Amino acid sequence: MRYAVSLFLLSFFGCSHDAAHGGHGAAGTGGGHGEHMVPPATPMIRPDPWMGAIPVNRAMDKNADPAIVEIDLVARETEVEYLPGKRAKVWAYGGTVPGPTIEAEVGNQVIVHFKNQLPEPTTIHWHGLRVPNAMDGAPTLEATVPAGGAFDYRFTVPDAGLFWFHPHMRSEVQVEKGLYGAFLVRDPAGPTLPPMTEDVVVLDDVLLDPSSGALQDGTNARIEHLGREGNLALVHGQRSNLGISVRAGELRRFRIVNAANGRYFKLALDGGTMTRLGGDGGYLEAPAVVSDLLLVPGERA
Repeated sequence: MRYAVSLFLLSFFGCSHDAAHGGHGAAGTGGGHGEHMVPPATPMIRPDPWMGAIPVNRAMDKNADPAIVEIDLVARETEVEYLPGKRAKVWAYGGTVPGPTIEAEVGNQVIVHFKNQLPEPTTIHWHGLRVPNAMDGAPTLEATVPAGGAFDYRFTVPDAGLFWFHPHMRSEVQVEKGLYGAFLVRDPAGPTLPPMTEDVVVLDDVLLDPSSGALQDGTNARIEHLGREGNLALVHGQRSNLGISVRAGELRRFRIVNAANGRYFKLALDGGTMTRLGGDGGYLEAPAVVSDLLLVPGERA
């Protein structure tokens, strides 16, 4: 017997900034103050439901030492197909959006040989990871990596959990073009859980031209005020309305990060509950049964 856990579009739309920041007034009214006019959100693209699987895209560790994770990572221009049959020009780590998931264990040394093949400077910020200032990717703390340049990031990972990486150079542009990825740190001494299938899920949204499928990178008062809200939700780089089939009685573990710029995501099972194990700060003191899960931009669960 099988049943579908459906990660459908409407399940992912929680409150965006205008709903969460009550007091701004209705969209397009600016609360009655003309100087704060906020245009309405772009109408959503709602793909037909489709069945599939969450892509498995792991960074390749080229070091045989189990205490060292050493990878090559290239940021470059490429094209992806967010809408069937339509190509979008993006910037990507390793040629995919999101980039390859980096996996390590607590105490591992991580070495990332980074090459910048973009037309402008960039950095990599390791969101949530405790790393030395010189490795943090913030331009005020570290030299930027120029176009055509390279840099080796080296640090030890002290904490378990799901983290993510992205630029801290023109983040509102570079991240929105596709530069982000998940970073999973496991703890061999952590809680013992039953065997189960695990998925790393990166949630995002992109602002597309529905006719061409191209990314829209313009700005307006709404984007400047509330952050960029896309018109297509993504589940690990795939268009939303993805349904995943799970066997009856099977345990499925999802490690989820919201990489969107301005959108909140609310996740719920139709008629079921979830057990939350952890979040930004690692494992909870005790597992918590929840009926839904709200993730704000940058948050993990």
